[in-house]
Amino acid sequence: MKFKSIFKVAAAVMAVCGLMLTSCDNPAEQKEEVFALSVKTNTVASGKGQQFVNVKCSGDWTLALVAETGEVDWARLSVTSGTGDKNNVILTYDENVSEHDRSLKIYLDNGSKLIYCDFNQKASTEFSVSVKSPGVSSDAGQQFVNVKCSGDWTLALVAETGEVDWARLSVTSGTGDKNNVILTYDENVGEHDRSLKINLDNGSKSVFCELKQSGSGKHPDDDPDTGGDNGSGDADLNETGWLELPAMDNPNLEYYAHHFKMNGKSYRNYSFGWSQKDRVALWVAYPLCKLYTNGNVGRTNAWALDPLLGDDSAAPFGGYAGDYARGHQLPSADRQCCYEANAQTFYGTNMTPQLNAHNERIWSDLEGKVRGYANTSDTTYVVTGVIVSPSSEIQKDSYGKNVTVPDAYFKAVLKYSKSSTLGTWNAAAFYLEHRAYSGSVSKEHSMSIDELEEMTGIDFFVNLPAKIGEDQAAKLEAADPANSSVWW
Repeated sequence: MKFKSIFKVAAAVMAVCGLMLTSCDNPAEQKEEVFALSVKTNTVASGKGQQFVNVKCSGDWTLALVAETGEVDWARLSVTSGTGDKNNVILTYDENVSEHDRSLKIYLDNGSKLIYCDFNQKASTEFSVSVKSPGVSSDAGQQFVNVKCSGDWTLALVAETGEVDWARLSVTSGTGDKNNVILTYDENVGEHDRSLKINLDNGSKSVFCELKQSGSGKHPDDDPDTGGDNGSGDADLNETGWLELPAMDNPNLEYYAHHFKMNGKSYRNYSFGWSQKDRVALWVAYPLCKLYTNGNVGRTNAWALDPLLGDDSAAPFGGYAGDYARGHQLPSADRQCCYEANAQTFYGTNMTPQLNAHNERIWSDLEGKVRGYANTSDTTYVVTGVIVSPSSEIQKDSYGKNVTVPDAYFKAVLKYSKSSTLGTWNAAAFYLEHRAYSGSVSKEHSMSIDELEEMTGIDFFVNLPAKIGEDQAAKLEAADPANSSVWW
């Protein structure tokens, strides 16, 4: 029997028996006990996400989702029954791709009383397509295409000269918003600039954005991603290119990016390459400067499923068994500027099962060194990642699903210092087997970017040549950090 029908019968019985049905928005005063239900935000945007549901009850209780239209198939609860107060029940909701708002009621029943609170999700009306950098150099590169659409859509590359054979999209159709479509473009060896349009069509209308690539030897008039003079973070990082992005020849990898808002501006937090088979991110890439580290937010400990993946994300709530910690790839200490930026570092997609002896010692030491590099630069770009293999150990997450234990961890670091006497750009890589170490990070754990690329199959800092040229980028990636005082 549907819950809605059960509720009608229960309501009739309670009317006879004198039981109480109230909304949690206006609960009756209870002196003898607290019986309440709430969500942090009653109305949300159209995108998929999660909210904590807060239950206040002195005894046993049950929860259920009910909508006027009948069964609720677009939202679900992590827990539907329990005893006593519980403030971490997770309400997960899907993207609303329709043109209409939708709503549901969350009911709390303790056997003698029934209360509810409302939850509403807005319809999505935005329809747009954009790229981060509409002007690029003649060098080959990649960048994300951002699609905003409430329903089905298609993407196509169009040029005035006809067919576009020098650029391609990783995805050409989909449903709903998507911020990780990858546009890959070849080197322009000709003398003349060239351009294309990225056309977005939803069946009833179309919009487009443009990409212009300079001719050979030319570079667009854009500044490096400094995040402001001396790393102060005064500039909006969303106005610049994504130098930290790597590229990986893995057709099974999914790409995502998180942003946060602070002081009325939107900033990118981190992007990651997700392996659903392993349920870990094989790499997490992020910028690091004083914009992100200045502050005293501390650890929010806001452990949560990643709202971009929902139940496909690893569940980090209870941690891992035995000697394994929930190891951050982007450290919590690297995001101290605001609550939202730090809370996003506690998503399951940023975690791996990491030995406590590794996480708390040599890995923590390396994280501190990287923050030190960022404090003496304008901006430092970091790629943190893991090595997995078919023989890797398996751990269970909070939902009992398999999560691969990495065989090794690494960091690729690109440092930009506008006024440094040791060079404007410097690059280094660090590689650590996943085991306990007795000492701290040393030169023996460092290597060139080229060496790490050979080990991992990842092309790090793919957009760097567009900023500084192919030759200089090649020299940076070949340099041995053990021989540079920048790092030691």
